[in-house]
Order: sequence, then C-alpha cells, then structure tokens
Amino acid sequence: MDLEEYLAFIDTRAPDQHHHKETVNGFSLDVHPGVWNPAKGKSSKMMLKVLETYPLVDKALDIGTGSGVLALKLKYRGVPDVTATEYMDKAYENARLNFQGTGIKLIKSDLFENIDGKYDLIVFNCPASHPKRTDISRSMYPLWSPDLDIRMKFIEALPEHLNENGTALLMYSRFPDFDPIPEDKINMKFNYLIRDTSSLSESGIIELRL
Repeated sequence: MDLEEYLAFIDTRAPDQHHHKETVNGFSLDVHPGVWNPAKGKSSKMMLKVLETYPLVDKALDIGTGSGVLALKLKYRGVPDVTATEYMDKAYENARLNFQGTGIKLIKSDLFENIDGKYDLIVFNCPASHPKRTDISRSMYPLWSPDLDIRMKFIEALPEHLNENGTALLMYSRFPDFDPIPEDKINMKFNYLIRDTSSLSESGIIELRL
C-alpha cells in the first residue's frame, strides 16, 4: 500500500448516513447520521484508553466533542465540571441529546472561540490533516480538517485556557510528507502517551503542559 492508497483507506472511516446505537467503553451512545462514530476508528479508542486511568481533575474541557463520547467518559469517571464544544450543527445536536441529564455543558464554538476561563484538563481528538485532503466536502470534516495548522492553533491557544498545573491531551497523525506538529514548534512541555507507528503514518496522544 502506498501513501495515496493509505489516505483513501482513511477516507473509508468517514461518517456514514445511518443512525447507530453504540456501546462504547461500557456506556450507550447514539451516533447520528453524518457524525463521527467513535466505535469506527482508532483515535477515539486511543483517547478513551488514556482517559480510563488518567488522573481525575475538577474541571475539564472537550474540544470538538462530536457525539460526546470523551466528555461522557470524563463525567462518568467522576469529573464534576465538564464542558464540551462543537461547531458542526449535526454533531452539536447529537451531543446535546447524548448529554441530557448528565450536567455536561455544551457550547457552540470553533476551537476556543467562545470559551472563557481555565481548565485542569483539555482534550482534543483532532481530525487528521494532510495537504491532499484540504479540498473536501463538509461531510468529511469529522475525519479530515481542511486547516493544516489546526493543531498548532490549538497548542498556541492553550496557555490562555489551562490552569497552572493543567494538562492537555491532543490526538495527532503524522505522515511521511507532512508533520502537523513539528516538535521544534511546540512551545510547551510535552510527552507522548501513545505512539502507533508504521511506514505510512504515526499517530497517538501527546500530553501538553505549561
């Protein structure tokens, strides 16, 4: 398989147009048509694996929540104050319904656009980025971000939104011809919690601290 074939393989993980009732990490979740299905790809599973044993905090923020799986995981583990953001209409409505009765706050926001205050933990299961996937339909946004700098924009904004001892968890994907988070550009302390590598990509979870 070459890189073109690999990118096309990733495309097959795009949201479909069917409603799904999933059991993810032990709890039930409705996934609406056109919304990223966390049971389908490995990025959500990686994040859930980290959150399963990650130290509990008082206040957490889930950026780009999608169906809401990570925010729900944080709430069910015992984080008392959980906020989630989403800017895609279908995903926002999906998360709103999944959050009913949980106390999770949902905000319509693109990254930190409408977010005030600071958090102990910020998580972002960021869509993949690649120069050959910038001219895509909006239906592909849960899988590919047309903004190649989205991860660096997230990292650059973190100091304004993290508490002094806070941490952020960021999903990343690197390709042989494109690195969305060059290490020499990360102006924070960082640590790789999960790294999954192959000849065609490296993906995983990076932990960021002030």
